[in-house]
Order: sequence, then C-alpha cells, then structure tokens
Amino acid sequence: MDSKIKQYVDNLFEEVPKTRKTYEIKSELILSISSKYNDLIRSGLNEEEAYLKSIENEVNINNIIKENEKDLKESEEYRKKYSKRYSIGIMLYILCPTPVILLGDRGFPQDRIGVILLLAMVAIATLILIYNGYNKPTTSMIDDELYAEFINWKKLSDKDRILERRIKSILNSLILLIYLIVSFTYNNWEISWIIFIIGGIIKNIIIGCFEYKNN
Repeated sequence: MDSKIKQYVDNLFEEVPKTRKTYEIKSELILSISSKYNDLIRSGLNEEEAYLKSIENEVNINNIIKENEKDLKESEEYRKKYSKRYSIGIMLYILCPTPVILLGDRGFPQDRIGVILLLAMVAIATLILIYNGYNKPTTSMIDDELYAEFINWKKLSDKDRILERRIKSILNSLILLIYLIVSFTYNNWEISWIIFIIGGIIKNIIIGCFEYKNN
C-alpha cells in the first residue's frame, strides 16, 4: 500500500514544477496519508476503505503551482544574475595584471598606479564572488524526479567542499614555497610579494569554479 500511496501523490504532483519545496510537501503528504491509513486499518477498516478515506482531503495543487511558479522565476533570475556577476569577477581576475604590464616600465609614479589598479581589480572581483556566494534565492531547482537524487547531489556537494579545502591548502603551501624560493634566490623581496596576489587570483578562480558548479 505504501507504493500505491506514493504513486497517488506522484500523480497528484505531476504538473507541479519540481522544486525543493515541492519535494518537501510531497514527503510530508506521503507521511500524513500513510499515518492516516495505518490508523484507519487499526480501527477496523479494510485496505481499500482505509486508502480511500486517507486521501479524502487533498492538498490544493493550484496554490502549490502558483507558489512554485514564483519560486521558479526567482531561481531563474538568480541564475542569470549569478552567471553575469561570476563572468565579470573572473574577467577582472584575468585582466588585473594588465595595468602592471602597461605601466610597470614607465617608472614612478605610473608603476605604483599600475599596482594600485591591480589591487583594486582583485578587490572588486573578490567582492563580486563573495556577494554571489551569499546572495542566493530561498529555493532552488532539483533536476530529477526522485528525492533520492537530491540526497546524492548533497553527498557530491560535500565531496566537492572537501576537495576544495584540500586544493586551497595545497595552493596556500605552494604559494608560500614559491614566494620564499624566488625571494631568496633572486633577492627581490620588494616585488616578489606579487606572487601572493597572483596565487590568490588563481585560488579564487578555482573557488569560483566550485561555487559555479554547485549552483
């Protein structure tokens, strides 16, 4: 009977957009109907009577569809804005060395202006990616019909976060190692600090790719 109840709820929600809220409502409805069904069986009704009585009070699907249409629109708008901001942030990271390249050989104060512009572009790009990470809609789409698929997605996301932390740790160690090797080898401490900026750019691009993938 559990499979029959699940099939009934699946059919009930067939035309409803598949969002996280939909899956939560479906899960709650299945539990509620199953609980009513079991209570009616214990009260002495046969299986068919208990099943029919347990599904008498159906949820208002039209209201759920309207709510989900709003959520879907919000989610789609977020994706467009997220992709646009992400592209701008990555573009700033890629182009940020340009002022140093163009102004670095012109002497003081142009070389300093180049460094300032580089730092400004890095700061703006970082703020954009941070804003992207925190500015998320209240709901998000789930691609597959089975709730188990969403659980698998969560597990994959957890694995991505573990991998991301490991990559960040490795990159931090490599950046420091390269900085020390270059500085001691060439004794150019006054400019070798730029290695930290370049390394930070690479690290943020990788983090941005993980965030983009997970969204």
